[in-house]
Amino acid sequence: MIYAVPFEAGHFASLNVQTDQAWLTRFATDEGLKALEGQHACTWMDDGLPVACAGVIAYWEGRGMAWSFLSDGLRGAKMLKATKEARAFLDGVPFRRLEASVDVRFEKAHRWIRMLGFTMETPLQRKFQIDGSDTVGYVRIKE
Repeated sequence: MIYAVPFEAGHFASLNVQTDQAWLTRFATDEGLKALEGQHACTWMDDGLPVACAGVIAYWEGRGMAWSFLSDGLRGAKMLKATKEARAFLDGVPFRRLEASVDVRFEKAHRWIRMLGFTMETPLQRKFQIDGSDTVGYVRIKE
């Protein structure tokens, strides 16, 4: 059963990050992960093991950037449950504008971000990713 708990840095170390995101893990420092604790972040667990870590980093009041890392094992009914939990989480954060960027080549992530209620705002964000690759900008607005 998938359930959410507050994010802890140690959860990330136990997460079997999906192949399409694995290259990003080298940029996740202990200091950076620790800074996410107590913020708008959570971990979804399945049988006591993390299957996703996600959250929102505040730019300022009302505006934030959503982030997520998912496990390769998150499929089928578990993925549907995690998506439902993620939507509820996003509904509950105190931001009127949520932004997200998705690698232009990561089709599964484009489908998932739309399932979470985001819409494309910027079709191409050149050199936006930490490695200089391009992304697509999405936004989720609360009226």
